[in-house]
Amino acid sequence: MKALFILISMLPFSAYTQVPTTAQEVVETPFWQAPAVKKLHLPLRSQNTLELENACKNFKIEMNQLKDEGFSRFNQKYIERLRKKPLYFDSEHTTFEESFAIDSGEEFAVELKENVISSNKLLPYYKNKRSTQRLISSGTEHFNLDAAADSMTKIVELFNLDIETPTIESTQNEGLVLKITTLDLACDLLDSKVQLTSELSSEVRLTKDRIKDIESFYQFNLLQKFSEIMKKKVSVNQKALLLGYRLSESYQNEIGENDREILETGFLELMNLIVDPETLKPSQYLYIADGRYFLDSNLYSAPAQVIVTLGKESL
Repeated sequence: MKALFILISMLPFSAYTQVPTTAQEVVETPFWQAPAVKKLHLPLRSQNTLELENACKNFKIEMNQLKDEGFSRFNQKYIERLRKKPLYFDSEHTTFEESFAIDSGEEFAVELKENVISSNKLLPYYKNKRSTQRLISSGTEHFNLDAAADSMTKIVELFNLDIETPTIESTQNEGLVLKITTLDLACDLLDSKVQLTSELSSEVRLTKDRIKDIESFYQFNLLQKFSEIMKKKVSVNQKALLLGYRLSESYQNEIGENDREILETGFLELMNLIVDPETLKPSQYLYIADGRYFLDSNLYSAPAQVIVTLGKESL
């Protein structure tokens, strides 16, 4: 996890996909909160557009002719063969299969919407106006499908055939693709005649600049002092006094607040994140290495569920 954090922090912000998103909710860990997208529309891009367009042209002609002829067992079986017909005829392609790249399915930037309500914890760098978010597919997502009246999907339904359940797969470059195994659904997606909706998991991460701020204040300021005090050969009560004295100075300087009641409340919250208030032992959010205490890098990300719409934005 430590290596992953280092890798993320080295990426330039421009490396993230620019998706026009505004946060509809706020996710949080004990040290920070950040905006997250709850609903997202992502366009699809065929990886074999020309070949698929040619196949769909002939397919739609035949499908509409069969629709005009009306239902029969023969036509039903014929449609089933048509929709499974591969784009290429060779030993590797015995049935239809097409992949649609999900544009911006990798990590993307998220901006905080003004009317999003967030908690008011008095911790430095707790609030964040921007974050990055990455969709995570399990490969078992359930899709709700909404098709236009003149779509190939509607004709398939008329002939009492099952509508395909597409699947999402991850690629080697951490992008996402939608796997389609019937020509009717592929043609409808190509023609923007169908809309797919599913709930996906995602990971919300702090941006590089915010991680740097948190590292600077918590890691190289507070926890450095905490490590020094914990090494001292004095009683627990003496350590508590020293911690209060050393850390309160840093806290007041960082938060820029003069109200005594606010400072006391915020400082107690801060202390509870670093030490167990009953035992004065390091909290669950810290780990020790080479005699020093560090923040758990898991605190730089949080899960969030996203309703993702693929294909036509609205029908």
